[in-house]
Amino acid sequence: TDGPNVILGPQEDAGIVFFTEHEGRRWGIVMAHESHNHPSQVLPNEGAATGIGGIVRDVDCMGSRVFATADPLRFGDPCGANADRTRWIVEGVVEGIAIGQDWESDVRVVLFVVLQEGYSLDDEMIKKIRTTIRSNTTPRHVPAKIIQVKDIPRTISGKIVELAVRKVVHNEAVKNIDALANPETLEYFKNLEELKT
Repeated sequence: TDGPNVILGPQEDAGIVFFTEHEGRRWGIVMAHESHNHPSQVLPNEGAATGIGGIVRDVDCMGSRVFATADPLRFGDPCGANADRTRWIVEGVVEGIAIGQDWESDVRVVLFVVLQEGYSLDDEMIKKIRTTIRSNTTPRHVPAKIIQVKDIPRTISGKIVELAVRKVVHNEAVKNIDALANPETLEYFKNLEELKT
């Protein structure tokens, strides 16, 4: 990979892009991504068994410090070759966020979803989400719990904040709460009965 801002093309599944110059030194950002290229993908952070461990390893192998991760929820291209199937999968789903919840000496995947008005998370929708994830990834990707919420917290710049959700679920303090555009949404994740079993 070449380009005016590319310091080093992909090595160890990561590459370095020029960021800025400060006090006479050039600084770069190491970026990597993991995708299974399936119509449905959940990449939770914080110990859930998915590609996040590989991403952290790849960035670390480049001699960098990991300071952020993103965990998109991708169901497929709604305009691509499998558009009808993709639309069927996501029917009613506006967005979602997945976390790893510490549970019985392990970590289980919990998926929170925001649905379109008029939709509710019933057994049929839960089965559809789980079946799609299982058939396109692995059984470890399948959420142990799928819970409907009204909204998802995000930063002022619009990024979904899964670490804050994970901290709330584990009754831990959330740092930098003033960086959230909608901190009130954290209340939707507190003391959920569904996460006690």
